[in-house]
Amino acid sequence: MPKKVLSDVSLCRRFACIREVSGLNKRQFAKLLGIDTTVSGDIELGYREPSKEVMLKMASACHVNIHWLLTGEGEMLLSKEQPVTIEKHPIIAGVESLVKDRVKDSVAELESDILSRLAEIEAKLEAKADKVQTREPAPKPSIEYPVETVAEEVSEPEPEYVTVYYGEDVAAGPPLRTQDGSYMGVKVPSRYVKTKPEDYFAYHVKGSSMMDASIHEDDIVLIRRTDMPLHNAIQVVSIDSGLTIKRMVEDEDHGWTLRHEDGTGETVPLGEDNHVLGNFVVVLPHTTMPFDLDEYRASDDADNDE
Repeated sequence: MPKKVLSDVSLCRRFACIREVSGLNKRQFAKLLGIDTTVSGDIELGYREPSKEVMLKMASACHVNIHWLLTGEGEMLLSKEQPVTIEKHPIIAGVESLVKDRVKDSVAELESDILSRLAEIEAKLEAKADKVQTREPAPKPSIEYPVETVAEEVSEPEPEYVTVYYGEDVAAGPPLRTQDGSYMGVKVPSRYVKTKPEDYFAYHVKGSSMMDASIHEDDIVLIRRTDMPLHNAIQVVSIDSGLTIKRMVEDEDHGWTLRHEDGTGETVPLGEDNHVLGNFVVVLPHTTMPFDLDEYRASDDADNDE
């Protein structure tokens, strides 16, 4: 039976990114974390999430910012010379404090200590919330004014999926030329779309030069529009009248290079006639199927007329 990809693989992407930044291959990285190479590979491919013990050991060994690992926000790595001064959520700060200050001989003992600390923090937060709720209301003004009654607004639930445009094939190998065609769309889980759906588009990957970044041939990837190159980001670029997806790297002379992620080390310089189209967000579920937007809208209008 084929393995099932997790619905949210963002944590797995960041796990793979830490291995790339550390400069270790998959076998070395798995040995550093004390896990089997198969387990490490399954995490990078999105088949399982890393355990608490693996995340804590990776944070300690690679000096990873736990806040970034869990949420994707903030700096990836912590400074070894300066203490972290940014304010974090109490739970995340508590976990980072344990990783930094206390090294346990037993993983079970460390996990018990973390759970105990989390329980204390949650109790304090609940007590603080109860205190806020029990505050006495502010005194009413001495002059009473009539209160205008307003009908209560009923907010609609957030949609589970949103529609974004689906473009031509994007090459994870030699760039493929774009083709003219009708407007197509795909349904995307709304949790991936942080702004307007118009800010995103999807592409079908051809080629295997990004396999080490867990982007494989025939994957459909979600892209957030931008025209700015970003160091170490995976980006879609218009190049040689086609499109390609590669790792963007800034050179020492501030030039830009597109790098393959397949172990070959092959690079492609970013010329003046090339431009960035967007940042890679996530590989969409394998069940994602493109559809004709014109037909979909016509069908939707017919349903509304009925």
